[in-house]
Amino acid sequence: MEAARPATAESVRFGALLKRYRIAASLSQAALAERARLSERAISAYERGQRQAPYRDTVTLLAEALGLSTQETATLEATVPRRRGPVERPAPTASGGSEGVPALVGRARELAVLERHLAGEAHRCCSSPGSRGSASRACCARRRDGLHARGCR
Repeated sequence: MEAARPATAESVRFGALLKRYRIAASLSQAALAERARLSERAISAYERGQRQAPYRDTVTLLAEALGLSTQETATLEATVPRRRGPVERPAPTASGGSEGVPALVGRARELAVLERHLAGEAHRCCSSPGSRGSASRACCARRRDGLHARGCR
């Protein structure tokens, strides 16, 4: 079960406006949920401000279910907090990693396997006829990568 998050000013405004529109349309949460093809729990969470930012499609479904005008729909959408622009990512450091993210070390073998794979080098699978499943695939991968263990056919 998802833990309740604290409500933000924007989410409370969305929830309060949604509730105002729902009451003005003389709909219960259950009736709105049915019309919008959402759960009653979702409607309740939006109105209480526990759900932070509904998808645009969800806002559209709610607006249609409430019979909102274009202006009312725009007002409802405007109360939803949205991220603007690209998500900022940490700049790479001199070691090739991002600040605060450990660099991958000791992966020479894996990188070599990946380079061979990307170069299109074929490998011979070691599984026997009729053998299938994760064990034979793992055996095949170990043999191909030079990591073949004893007891593997």
